[in-house]
Amino acid sequence: MTDPRSDLDQLLHDQLERLEALNQLLQDEQTALVARDMEALPGLLSRKVELLGAVEADEQRRVQLAAAIGDDHGEAGMEACLERMPDPDAARRRWHDLVEALRQCRALNDANGRVIQKQQTGVQRTMELLQEDTSASSAYGPDNASEPSPGGGREISRA
Repeated sequence: MTDPRSDLDQLLHDQLERLEALNQLLQDEQTALVARDMEALPGLLSRKVELLGAVEADEQRRVQLAAAIGDDHGEAGMEACLERMPDPDAARRRWHDLVEALRQCRALNDANGRVIQKQQTGVQRTMELLQEDTSASSAYGPDNASEPSPGGGREISRA
């Protein structure tokens, strides 16, 4: 049987590497979104889903290991758990780096969501303009009566 403390130490290292990879991927995603590089986005999304699954699995494992060490309840519990590690200072630094990397990932993901929302709004406005009811505009008919014109006016040859 392995020591849960050494397993947790390794897991924190692995989690940090995954979050750093996710952070870089989110930056790449943002670059693709801003550039509207639709060819790059599917691959980035696939990799993002893969990394998020691994991060979630790591988190479940971290909770299990923290419980095996003695405490698994929230931030204070994790701090107490880190105190029981062979090198508490190094474990605490790694944990804080991990929490910061997670914060950065959330911030980048939120920013990417805003980019997507902004682009969707722009597309929606364009669609509204293209689909605008042109029957509201009118042109004069042969008897000088106002009549709707589907094209927004009459051809000059028919005037």
